[in-house]
Amino acid sequence: MDKTYIKQQLKLAKEEFMRKNFSDAAKICKTILKNDPKNISGLILYGASLLEMPSKKNESIEQFQKVIDFSPNNLFAWQGIEQYYEKCDKLTVSQQLFYTYANLLSLETDGTKCKTRAKKCIELWKNYKTKLDLGIFVSTVLPIVEKEDITPQFLAICRVLAEFPFTEDTSPLDEHLEKIYLALCEDDSFDQRFEIYCKLIPVLKSKGKRQQLVDICEKMLSLYNNNAIVINYYCESYISNYIKTITEPEDDILKLIDKMSSSIMERCEVLLLAQPTNPNSIIAKSIALRRLNEFEESRKLLRKVLQVTSRSWQSWFLLTEIQINIHCYDDVIRCVQQAKKILKPTFSCYQTMLMWEIEAYCCSRICCTVQGRQLAIDMFNENSNNKLIEYIIIASCHLNDQKTAKNYLNTLQNKCDRDDRFIFLEALYFSEFGQLDEALHSLKSINNLSADVDALLLFGNLLWKQRQFSEAGKLYLEASRISPYRCDLITKLGHYYREIKHLPVAMNCYEKSVVLNPDDEENGLALSDLYHTLSKSKEQEALLNYLKTSKNIKWASLRLGVHYLKLKKYEDAVDNFQIATKHDPNNASYYECLGDALLGRESLIGAKLTYSKCIEIDPSLLYPKLQIAKIEYRIGQVDSSIQLFYKIVNSYSNDFIALFDTAKMFIEHAKSIFDCQVHTSYDLCKDACEYLYKALLIDNRYALLWKLFGDLCLFMAAMPKELSFIYLPSNIFNKSQENYEVRGLQLYTYSRRCYSQALNITSKKMSLNPAQKYIWYDLAKCYLTNALNTDIDKNERIEFKSKAELAIKKCLSLDPKNKDFWNTMGIIEAIEEIKNEHLSYNCFVKSLEIEINAIAYNNLAIKCMIHNDVNLAQEAFTLSQHIEPTLMNSWVGQGLLTRFENPVMSSDLFYHSTTLGFHEESICNYTEANIQHNIKADTEVLTPTHQIHHNIDLLIWLTSRNPKNSWAQNALSILYRYSGLYKNAIKAAEKAEQYCTPETQIGMQRNMAISLLKGKCYQEAIVKYQQIKSMNLYDKFGIALAFYKTGRYQEAYATYESLTENKSDMNIVSMAFLAMAAIAFSNHEDYDKATTLFLKSIQSNTANIQALLATFALGIVTRKSSLSRTILQELISHKSDPFFFKDIIRFETYFYYLNRQPNISLKLISRCVHIHPDNAHLWVNLGFILLNYYMANESQRKRGLGSHIFTCATVISNKTWELKNALVLTTICNLFEGELKKCLRNVLKAIHLYPTSSELWTVLLNTIYCRGDIEDAEFIKSHIKFVVNNLNPNEILKCNLLKLETHIP
Repeated sequence: MDKTYIKQQLKLAKEEFMRKNFSDAAKICKTILKNDPKNISGLILYGASLLEMPSKKNESIEQFQKVIDFSPNNLFAWQGIEQYYEKCDKLTVSQQLFYTYANLLSLETDGTKCKTRAKKCIELWKNYKTKLDLGIFVSTVLPIVEKEDITPQFLAICRVLAEFPFTEDTSPLDEHLEKIYLALCEDDSFDQRFEIYCKLIPVLKSKGKRQQLVDICEKMLSLYNNNAIVINYYCESYISNYIKTITEPEDDILKLIDKMSSSIMERCEVLLLAQPTNPNSIIAKSIALRRLNEFEESRKLLRKVLQVTSRSWQSWFLLTEIQINIHCYDDVIRCVQQAKKILKPTFSCYQTMLMWEIEAYCCSRICCTVQGRQLAIDMFNENSNNKLIEYIIIASCHLNDQKTAKNYLNTLQNKCDRDDRFIFLEALYFSEFGQLDEALHSLKSINNLSADVDALLLFGNLLWKQRQFSEAGKLYLEASRISPYRCDLITKLGHYYREIKHLPVAMNCYEKSVVLNPDDEENGLALSDLYHTLSKSKEQEALLNYLKTSKNIKWASLRLGVHYLKLKKYEDAVDNFQIATKHDPNNASYYECLGDALLGRESLIGAKLTYSKCIEIDPSLLYPKLQIAKIEYRIGQVDSSIQLFYKIVNSYSNDFIALFDTAKMFIEHAKSIFDCQVHTSYDLCKDACEYLYKALLIDNRYALLWKLFGDLCLFMAAMPKELSFIYLPSNIFNKSQENYEVRGLQLYTYSRRCYSQALNITSKKMSLNPAQKYIWYDLAKCYLTNALNTDIDKNERIEFKSKAELAIKKCLSLDPKNKDFWNTMGIIEAIEEIKNEHLSYNCFVKSLEIEINAIAYNNLAIKCMIHNDVNLAQEAFTLSQHIEPTLMNSWVGQGLLTRFENPVMSSDLFYHSTTLGFHEESICNYTEANIQHNIKADTEVLTPTHQIHHNIDLLIWLTSRNPKNSWAQNALSILYRYSGLYKNAIKAAEKAEQYCTPETQIGMQRNMAISLLKGKCYQEAIVKYQQIKSMNLYDKFGIALAFYKTGRYQEAYATYESLTENKSDMNIVSMAFLAMAAIAFSNHEDYDKATTLFLKSIQSNTANIQALLATFALGIVTRKSSLSRTILQELISHKSDPFFFKDIIRFETYFYYLNRQPNISLKLISRCVHIHPDNAHLWVNLGFILLNYYMANESQRKRGLGSHIFTCATVISNKTWELKNALVLTTICNLFEGELKKCLRNVLKAIHLYPTSSELWTVLLNTIYCRGDIEDAEFIKSHIKFVVNNLNPNEILKCNLLKLETHIP
């Protein structure tokens, strides 16, 4: 078959293929291939036909493969293979299809097809990347990539390659990546150019093409305006380039950085808005600021980055660079040590930082160590660098190693002769080792001294040592112009300006230095001291808070705590002192400050423990011991506190502070207990006087000591006369006067002399010393107190008042805005002898204008009250109480104001005032109101109440302070008497009579007589009544009763009889007849006469219930039933009387019982018990009648009822005699009913309450006897003797006991 025929057959096969007669086409091709097996066109057409036939599809690949074998670059064969694999399961044939795409991309030149196939390839890669081999693909397309031409085919391949990751399989592409990415970036039809730009930048960075990288970033920013990712690349490039300028400075890089700096700040701000924590933008911004010499702001940004990620080596590097430039060496070392953990030693940055570390170790006096110098020596041995020699020399000078310094100085001279740097080091060497003249000579020989900062600084330091401050300052200024940001240089400038008193400039220098190097302790302390000098409180606080974040945290926290302590911000002070103690736990001073802060915020226990810690650290400290003693006092451990003060004084007997503080504390405590414990108060004052005297011997130049001595004298002048004195080994104003005693009114004079001495001392120190006004005030009060003393005459009072006025005017001239001064002025002007009412009033008003205060309102109220302006006085008192509720005087004044209009309210006000403290006028008025409203004339004994006890306590205090106050003694006697305390009443009455005036003598004698009468001192009472010059009716009653009690019945009868002649008061006549009847009945047994007298008593006063009761009882005794019945009817009409109610019921009940009507009697008493179940008297009478009824009617007895009734009486009884009787009757019932155990239990309880009751002991002994235990015999015998001999039993009980004794075996 010739070639022409073959061509014809191929044409025919193509026609059949186009008609989609794939089977015919395949047959024709098969025929052709039999004759020509290597016919490429036939093979391709045959494969294509088979591919379209589903049953023959798999055979098609063989035909295409044969073509590839004959012609590897046959595009149509590869297209057929592509079509075959695309119709297969891609998961199975993905690698073959991937390889096919690679070949087609290498062969295809049509741009559109290339893009389409590239797109297919990319999709296949994305879906089956784990199944595909990148190496085969890369090796297939690599020849096209290596060509220089940029064709559509090349761009298509680049699009695919751009999707691949960087692996070993793609490593052949590494050198072509820049070309690939650049080509794609230039392809405007490629929609993923941004991603390619992002891949291009790292490639350029890896190749070190800094300029090209910046250009790409600029181009990207022109295409993608303010894109955060692009700006991030730009910032990253800026950081890298800047670091390069430090490690390997080149002109091109420096120019590039200058160019980038023009826009970096703006771009950083854009990035920070999008990503506020982006580290590259922050670092780039910090670099820009650093280039503007904004070191502190730059450092803040770098530290912000490091707070987020401590692995940012760029931040550590740049931070170190800043610190080395401003000579903040201690922070350099810290930064380098952190960076070393991140950087590899092969990095150029690592080597740079090592040099910085060596510089920091060697050039800083604080950081300089032998180990640091050794680092320089080791590096010098590896790399002979002149800079390292300099560092070694400087370090050796700082370490005082003269030999090493000299050796390396010689080495440097051999290498560089005597250049300026060598001369500087030589001068440093001379200055460090005491050769100052040689050092100055060397510095002066430097050729270019004005350009050498280190030399200028050293020169200035040497001149400063020679106190040539002006010349040194000029050198510091010259050096600062060259290097304006060196911390040490700025600090020196601050010292210079401080020395020449240009404090604002010095402050600016210190502030600048602190900002640059907050770890510099010298500079921080200097600025803090300067702020303190200039009273810049807010600046001081801000500074110390700032320094707390540095290495100066210990002393900054301490100073800040002291600052807050002065401002009374105790919580903040505590926090700062705790930080200080944490950093220095063995510093006792820090704990003292912490204790003061805790004390300020009232954490007393915490403060006490803190002061104890001070003593634990240093047992010799005095201050914490004093503070612990004061705290003990404040927490109520007064005795412990005083003992501690005594112990301190004994241990520090010659210490001024110990003596002064102890005396001050004793005086304060003496004043606080003076009202209740006068003698204890005096003892404390006596000891305080001794301590103050010793303190004066140690140092008498202390104004406060003289003031305290004056206070002591003034206080002791107010003590009772027998205690109002001080004793001194010698007169403190004249040592020649030994064994000196100051007594009574002399104490006022002594006090004034002490105040005058204090004034002399303060005036010597400062003509207008602020303390003077308070001493003048004490002096004014001393004169005022002396003027108000009752023991001086009118002329002296006027004189003292005048001097008090002068003193208070002096106070007002020193401080016219002091409300207390105006108040005192008002009081002085109100003294009776020289009244100046208007001025006094105006002074009180002026005090209120300065500050609303309770005392001024109280004083104004008193002024209004004196002038009978009740409404204004009431309003002023109320305002005073609202401002200061504990001011006693305002309550007393208001009580006086309402005494007549509202006595009850007045009494309550006086009572309230007495609860606030002790005040004589308050006590007297309250007592008067209490006696008037709470004590009735017919009351025998008052039920003890809180008010009565409180009133007695108040009067005891008042009489102890002023025993000569007869009114108080008399009132105390009355309260004692009505409380049943007759012995105390008699003692008080004796004192009242002893100190009374002639005008009040009769009243005191009368009270004394009544007290004696109540106390059963009848003979003494008769004598006292007879001493009364004009006895009234009640006195006659009293003496008559005393006559009767002493057996002088005739005199008693005659006295009562004389009272019946009174016609003005029939109640007295009635009581006199009643008393006469009682004498006739009891002593003369003249029943008829007694009856007549009783009836006269009733006739005189039909409401005399006592007479009715006595007449009824007489009728019962004399068995005059008609008389008793008549009187009973009259008594029943008085049942409503609360006092005699129980007696009337009892008599009525017994009347019916004795008249053989027990049922009526029991019903009557039972009804009353139900109506008044709280009346123990009725319960006792019910039980007693029931007991008698059961004894007469044994069959009616109900076991246990009697004892139950008496038990009820014991429960509700509130009177001693009722309770005792009820207990006795209860135990008797138990005994009669045979309940021996119950009886024994009850009688033992009763004896515990009434151990001297013969009745109860008798019941007990009978109960024990009834038990029949022979072992109790001795006990019964011994106790019968005890009861008979010691408890005075009546005859019935005595007979019972003696009879019981005869029955004991």
